[in-house]
Amino acid sequence: MRPRALLPLLLLLAACAAPPIVAIKPGYDFSKVGRVALIDPPDAPGEPGSGVAVGRALEPYLLQAGYDLVERGQVDKVLAEQAFTHTDSVDPATAVQLGKLLGAQALVLGRVTGASPASSATYLQTVSNTTYHPVYETRVYKDRHGRDRSRQTIARYDVVTTNDQVPQTYTSPASVAFTVKLVDVTTGQVLWTGSVSDQGDSLADAASTAAGRLAKALKKAWPVQP
Repeated sequence: MRPRALLPLLLLLAACAAPPIVAIKPGYDFSKVGRVALIDPPDAPGEPGSGVAVGRALEPYLLQAGYDLVERGQVDKVLAEQAFTHTDSVDPATAVQLGKLLGAQALVLGRVTGASPASSATYLQTVSNTTYHPVYETRVYKDRHGRDRSRQTIARYDVVTTNDQVPQTYTSPASVAFTVKLVDVTTGQVLWTGSVSDQGDSLADAASTAAGRLAKALKKAWPVQP
């Protein structure tokens, strides 16, 4: 792909983020969901820290929705004590056990399906420059007294074209995609689930924007309705 075509493509991708895809358990009374434990999803392959970035991005929106979140340090401590492997699926027995240990009625689990940091690349772009150089000639003429005179006039222009290599830097935004779900620790049922993706100046920015869009799409599942 030619370098000059990259920037319009990146702007187009940034402007066309797909809407979140959500599913909510029909007829469920979400006001019954009180204390919730958010478990950071596992990192995307090759992107360490992406799981924590998504988890931290979800926290403020879960609180805004009315969920009572278990403190992050307490969750990490219990998971470490139980040698729990971060995953987006938990069997019913493990869900019940974690719920009891964390004093939570539901678990927020997720999976980072894709993540990439912001990057930039510099290319040499050929820029053509054209200059016109006048070529003078001497012309002889007679003045009003009949004497010979001379003067310099432009006879033509020489056209010179040069091709210069100019560095151009293009930046690709950070991107993230993830799925997240709320699981009842008593029944193991999925109460809601959602998938979303977005871009930003950094992985944290992309995750925050995506989490905000997902929270808006899940508004019907908020314990406290606005």
